[in-house]
Amino acid sequence: DWTRPHAHALRRLRALNRGMRGLLSFPAGQRALAGRGVPATFASSFGQTFFISVFAGEIRATFDLSHGACGWSLGITLIGAAVGMHVTMMATF
Repeated sequence: DWTRPHAHALRRLRALNRGMRGLLSFPAGQRALAGRGVPATFASSFGQTFFISVFAGEIRATFDLSHGACGWSLGITLIGAAVGMHVTMMATF
């Protein structure tokens, strides 16, 4: 029967739609939690990227890098760190 795969796809789409409605209604029911979480998120954003951006001029001048070379080296470094963290995490589990 040619309608059978379509019926299965429709059931999956309806389930996804119900899940998305639940996901979107969650913040409305958790205003107190969001009221504390949103400011905490912005207060904790002073990480690696922030400090690199503050000292980017000095880093570029010290190593005689162009904007592109600085971005390229930062990207390679971040990818290497991510791979290293992944390998470390996989080795512990």
